Amino acid sequence: MNDDMPWVDLTPEEIQQLRTNKQQLTEYGKQKIKQLMMNQEPYPDAMFEEAERREAENALIAKVSEEDYQKVLDAMNGDKTLYNPDEFLLDNIKSYHYEVMDEGHHVWMAFYLENGNTGHLNIFLNDGKINTRYEEWNGD
Repeated sequence: MNDDMPWVDLTPEEIQQLRTNKQQLTEYGKQKIKQLMMNQEPYPDAMFEEAERREAENALIAKVSEEDYQKVLDAMNGDKTLYNPDEFLLDNIKSYHYEVMDEGHHVWMAFYLENGNTGHLNIFLNDGKINTRYEEWNGD
């Protein structure tokens, strides 16, 4: 028993061995942690498997930047969709159409651009928060 740390069940010899050999400390610590975990409720394995799955998923998602994603969307026949953008700019609007779809809850606008594309902007409430969605496609 260790008087300085009564919760650590080590002999003075084990403590001295850990102090003098850092390599064994790491291996010894791993073994002690594994023993402690095995004495816990049976959740750690499932928790670690889920964490590994999420890590792999997040690593895959991180490989595709938002800019690359937008380039792919733009390349698909000139179509694009933006969800809740902070801002966006439309140039060369030939005409537009504005409608109140549900007063106080949803407005819709259509933009007819000089390049032949058509854009739709929806501004609507969703659970009390303003949401926007802009879609644009080639009118051909």
